Amino acid sequence: MSALAIALATVALAVRTVGDWSWLVVVSGGAAGLTVPVMRTIDRSTMRWLVVTAAGVALFALTRTLWAMQISGGRAAIVVGVVAGVAEEALFRRGLYGLLERWGAHAAVLGSAALFGLVHVPLYGWRALPLDVAAGLVFGWQRWSSGSWTAPACTHAFANAVQYL
Repeated sequence: MSALAIALATVALAVRTVGDWSWLVVVSGGAAGLTVPVMRTIDRSTMRWLVVTAAGVALFALTRTLWAMQISGGRAAIVVGVVAGVAEEALFRRGLYGLLERWGAHAAVLGSAALFGLVHVPLYGWRALPLDVAAGLVFGWQRWSSGSWTAPACTHAFANAVQYL
């Protein structure tokens, strides 16, 4: 059942259009990601989680600084971006990663990064695919290294927020 929810949420993300209610598709995808049972709990330290999260945030801060994107929208867009980042990570790094993890960490990191990149193609075009897959790889590494989907969720929320600043 969880695999079907993840598949449907991924398709919905890939075919969505940007509009007043598109955030609902993203949040629903995050909810689908939360339906996947966690295979095992990896005991990682809080310090490791903080280091992994800080590394991801620093990487995205540097990337946004070097390739500043001109996006408008104000405070509401920042809130939507933060919620979207957390919801997407619940879908891709908790849900999909959790489903793919049975085939190993490499499959989980690579598979979730590839699908993450592909669902963004309709919104940003094929030119953005390498950057979106690279972001997915960073998020996947954070998921693997920290043992939790919350580290990439924090980084993704930060990346989306600074995009609008």
